[in-house]
Amino acid sequence: MPNPIFNMLQGMMPQQGNPMSAVMERFNAFRSSFSGNAQEQVMKMLQSGRVSQSAYNDAVNKANQIMKMMNQR
Repeated sequence: MPNPIFNMLQGMMPQQGNPMSAVMERFNAFRSSFSGNAQEQVMKMLQSGRVSQSAYNDAVNKANQIMKMMNQR
């Protein structure tokens, strides 16, 4: 029986090349479309309900974990 999560993720991964390059392409596209003060943008997203406080907190915690892992190397 196929794993539905694996099947879903497989569709998100590029079929050829380096998977990290696809992530970087998406990040660069986001960065180029982003303008203004990052803190102001986050506050607007929180106030509008586009992002919940718990989702924001989760993202901050994950980013901190990644930074901690990178600093350990």
